[in-house]
Order: sequence, then C-alpha cells, then structure tokens
Amino acid sequence: MSRISIRDLPESIHQLISTSAERNHRSVEGEIRHALALYATSLDKQKPDVQETSVQIWQRGVGQRLNELFQRLRSDDFFPYGVNDDAPHIASYIHEASPLALLDCLDGRGEMSFDMFDRIVQWSSCSSTWLLSGKGSMFLVPDIGSGYSRFFVNDSEKAEDIHFYLIRVGGGRADGLILCIKHDTVKNVYSSGYMYSNFHLCSGMGATGSGNLKDFIKFLKINCSKYRLIARNFQEAGLEDEIDLHHPMWYVRRATQASWLMSLFGGEDPDDWLKGYIWDDVAQLPFGGHPAE
Repeated sequence: MSRISIRDLPESIHQLISTSAERNHRSVEGEIRHALALYATSLDKQKPDVQETSVQIWQRGVGQRLNELFQRLRSDDFFPYGVNDDAPHIASYIHEASPLALLDCLDGRGEMSFDMFDRIVQWSSCSSTWLLSGKGSMFLVPDIGSGYSRFFVNDSEKAEDIHFYLIRVGGGRADGLILCIKHDTVKNVYSSGYMYSNFHLCSGMGATGSGNLKDFIKFLKINCSKYRLIARNFQEAGLEDEIDLHHPMWYVRRATQASWLMSLFGGEDPDDWLKGYIWDDVAQLPFGGHPAE
C-alpha cells in the first residue's frame, strides 16, 4: 500500500492540521496520529450491537405495527371530532391502568400482554394475526362466499344492537362487489367481509349468479329482518386492491345512501342486473322487524 504524504493533501486541509497542531503543542505528524486514533476509536463504536434476540425483534415489530395502526386510525377518521387521538388517551380507551405500558410497546421496548393485545384488537377492529405477527393485512376482510349465514346470524347477540352495512362498490375490476360491515353498536366492534365470487351487483352475472343473488336476498328477508340492514353505494375504482387497508368506518362514512336493497326485496331489478329474471316469489316473502334503508 502506498504511503500518503502530508503534502499530498489539499493546502486547505494541510493548513487546518498545522494550525491544530500548533494550538495543541504537537508536531504535524503527532497531530495526524492523534486524529487517526480518534477516528479509529469512532469506527469501533460504530460496530453493530449484539444480534437482537427473538424477544427484541418481536417487541420492535409490535411497536412498529402499533404506530402504523394508530396512524391509520387517525387518517381514517376513526376518532370522533374533538376526541384526543394521542397514545396516552388511547391507553385510557383500552382501559389501561396507566399509559406507560402502551408507550413502552410503541417504543418497541415493552412486553404486550395478551390481555392488552385482545383489548387493542377489539377496540380497533384490526386483524389479530397482523398485530401479533405482521402476517396478512391490517384489517381482516375475508371472502364470505356462500357461507353468509355465519357472518350474519349469531343467536348470542341482541338483534337491536347489530347494524349491517351492505355497501355496493362501483367502478374498477370489483364493480358490483358487496362490502359487508357488521357493527355491534353496544360494544362498538366492527367486522367485515366481502361478497363477489358467487354473484355481484351489476349486469353480466348470468343465470347462476342471478340465482345465487336471489338466494341471498331471500336469506336476508327470512333470517335477518330482526337486524337493521343499511344499503349504501361506494364509488371508487381500484378499491379491490386496498379493501383491507382501511378501518370499516372509513367506508361507512364515505358511502352514500342507496335503494338497491329495497328494490331487490320487492323483486325489482335496480339497474338491469337481473336481465329480465322475475322475482315475484321474493316480493311475496314476508318481511318484518327493522325495515331496510
């Protein structure tokens, strides 16, 4: 390796070193040795810390996801107007005795108990799998498919406490998708799912899709009249790529009133979806409890 002479340095640097050497009563060579020793020491301090433990990695990940979740809730207008959305107040919303444990978790240093974990999941309606391990999306929106009775009917719930939002998505590749949002108004807990593979609310379903939609509407009239059913429209292209990235309330607040559900309950075609199929039997089914909106 070739040697570097002090004279090989730019004149300005040489002058700075000479001035510092004179001030510290050292020779130029001594000043350079001193500076190099300090530099070498700083390099040693920059060495990476001991490899993180599994606990530290998990704590750091939970902290990152908590911060991401709280920021998403703020941007989705989850917090009512005038309600504080900072971490200490969130700690009170999830019934923590003190903000300290939650703040430590946000910093990636705290140990989140399963009790705190369950309370955060229930309060925020986020995906428990995502919060615990980072797998999946922030909010769980599964394909309900033909198993819609499991989503809509629960004998352990008081019917008057449950609201269902049936939000028809218009535009994009998911045109006609139904986003189903269940809201327990007493616990203020939301759950979501979507329906698209078996039928969709637009033209082009064919006989099979139309038949599946008819079965679903019959199911709602027979089994869900005790609940409050609220039909809405949501017009936004590209939603299929981010349907699980927002809190359910974000969709509810941006959706507009719609009459398509009442039309289907009456056996009518809302917008050329049924292609001439007659639903007289649907119209004649009894409908009680809360009227659809």
